[in-house]
Amino acid sequence: MKPSVITAVMVPSDDDPMKTTTTAPNKNLNLRGIRAQLEQEWNHIVSDPNALKELTKWSFDGGCFNEFNELLRATGFGCVEVAGSESLLRQLVALAGHDRLAARVVLQRVLPGLVAAVRLRNRQMTPEVALSELIAAAWIVITTYDDRRNPGSVAAAIIDSSVYRAFKIERNQRSPEPLENVERVLAHSDSDAFTELAELREVLIEAERLGMSKDDIRLVFSVATGTSTETLAKEIGITSRAVRYRCRRLFNELAVIAQTA
Repeated sequence: MKPSVITAVMVPSDDDPMKTTTTAPNKNLNLRGIRAQLEQEWNHIVSDPNALKELTKWSFDGGCFNEFNELLRATGFGCVEVAGSESLLRQLVALAGHDRLAARVVLQRVLPGLVAAVRLRNRQMTPEVALSELIAAAWIVITTYDDRRNPGSVAAAIIDSSVYRAFKIERNQRSPEPLENVERVLAHSDSDAFTELAELREVLIEAERLGMSKDDIRLVFSVATGTSTETLAKEIGITSRAVRYRCRRLFNELAVIAQTA
């Protein structure tokens, strides 16, 4: 595998078939393809016999895994609801402290969140450079993760810590319960819809931080993903006209937030 701009690079070695090294991002590489490079590297890992051999040596409370994608799904990747996913991810992160292959799996697990968090960058930083900085920061966060300091969601803690390390932006840690559906839909969207919904997610996170109610956030997301105003009116118990008026007000508020985020 050719070295990529990501921090963790899996390279074959004669004495160690799956030796992991860490490298700084190469400033001369085309960062526009960084996400494609990450996916290319992941596709290599999931089919690498040596990497698969290492995977079978890992033991978790829920047993062992024979496929990387199976392990990834079991940790809740794509917002799949799997019993024990949080515990499994916590165990995987603990392993990542001394196993770079495990750290790469964790990086893949939080990659969608890192991509969505790019919009939090300083506007003088291009999205490509921002993602590169986020990935480098995430690698450090993952390999030095302190479970005692992060008793909540592991994935959220990694993403938030990476954002702070890369951009020096600390986000409110309030529970984003109304945003769980956004995460779920993100996992099943095409590339264009993914980008739009990822941007919406970040604006809604900021709106929640600024005090927007959970009911308003749910309403915005429902409309954005195609629920009719008539259906929403019946659910809420108001007229369709009232729903449309409320939505116009909320989207105007979000437009202002998006310009300042």
